[in-house]
Amino acid sequence: MSNRRSLIVSAAVCLLFLGACSGGNDSAEKTVSRENAAAVRDEAARKKEIARNLAALPERPTGRVDLAGGRTASITTQAADDYSSSGATTQVEIGTDGVLQGFADLCSGKVDLVDSIRHISKKELAACQDNGLDVVQFQVASDALVLAIKAESDVGGDCIDLEQVRTMFRAGSPYTSWRQLKFADQPLVIAGPSVEAAGFALFGDLGLDRANAVLSDLRSDYRAHDNELDTLTDVIGTKDDIEQAAYLSSRKQAVTALRKEAAAARTTLAEAEAEVTAAEEDRQKGIADGRSAAQQAKDQARQDDAYPVRDDALVAYNALKADVKDAESAAKKSARAQRHLAARQGRVGLFQFDYYELEKEQLRPFEISTEGATDCIFPSQRTVSEGQYPLSRPVLVTTTTRSLERGEVKDFMTTYLDQATKLATSAALVAPTADIIAEQRAWATGEKKPTLFSLDGTAGDASSSPGPAR
Repeated sequence: MSNRRSLIVSAAVCLLFLGACSGGNDSAEKTVSRENAAAVRDEAARKKEIARNLAALPERPTGRVDLAGGRTASITTQAADDYSSSGATTQVEIGTDGVLQGFADLCSGKVDLVDSIRHISKKELAACQDNGLDVVQFQVASDALVLAIKAESDVGGDCIDLEQVRTMFRAGSPYTSWRQLKFADQPLVIAGPSVEAAGFALFGDLGLDRANAVLSDLRSDYRAHDNELDTLTDVIGTKDDIEQAAYLSSRKQAVTALRKEAAAARTTLAEAEAEVTAAEEDRQKGIADGRSAAQQAKDQARQDDAYPVRDDALVAYNALKADVKDAESAAKKSARAQRHLAARQGRVGLFQFDYYELEKEQLRPFEISTEGATDCIFPSQRTVSEGQYPLSRPVLVTTTTRSLERGEVKDFMTTYLDQATKLATSAALVAPTADIIAEQRAWATGEKKPTLFSLDGTAGDASSSPGPAR
């Protein structure tokens, strides 16, 4: 049946059963209308419930800021201590119930701030929003790790993706050569922090994607060190080896030159010894032949002159032999040092970002990409602070727009941000960029609407929030 005939038949059916076709459309429209009305009622009911929940939240006490999730060696805890000791009238109370409880208390209006090294979760965020609380997160620092080889070395590539890093380090790793990563044919040897050392827990979280990682989570030949200087030495060599290897070329040249001098001295000595022998033989012959007294005196003088020349030549030769021996020993030491350094080709270390910054003249860092991404991210203050570098995480202070409207919270967070660079640097963390600090300071002072935290990657300011704020 053609399309035209189908349309005629359909029209006839509609005429035969008058109103059937239009009635179906009306029914569908009514169903949609009822669904829309129900959605509107549900949304209105939700807003009323949120408003009731918000109104029921406990009032925050005047002159006090409650900080939850205070961690050991946290810069937020240090910021609170500094703030309290500065003579501020506001009292900062630091809770120790942990981050999980801290976010629960934040969303129930019991605390103002949460100190954490993770973002608020989807479930926690929903709990805040159900109570009419919009979440704002301040980034006060970042922590990061750098994977690096010796500055002058080359393994055939500069970029590794995060999954490759994970496979390189994990227990049972199949990688024993950089060639397996499509790089150079060099042995793969990995060094980094021990379990107790700074950076291990961070790498467990970021590199292995494993909380509370232990040494057995890493490859069996992982070279663990208690401090980063030992890791650096493992990767680039000892200071003595580096210094000794630097002299190899000049020491080889010195050996060659001294050997030539010694050979010349040996020839001079041989000539002096031959002269001694010849002079002695000539003097004896003059006596036997009955040469004149004057001639015999000359023969004796010749012999007398030959002995000190030979002795001087012997001293010079022996001195040069000793110099050659010392030079050869020094050259061997340099060659041995160079072999030690050559054995470190392909050796890679894991360093905290602040230590890498101190020693970056001696290290060649890898860029890191996320799995499937084409962009390779170089470790820098900006890429770490902006969250682009995969082996980094932020140090956060989470609050709500409700708390941020309080003068006590405004004052504390403004003071904190003014000291954030100093606090981060002192704690061997990466300080936020000046732009990030300036932006967040404007949130704290109220000069600018804060960006609300969203798990879907979208952001809005407080004025665009669908829920009530207080």
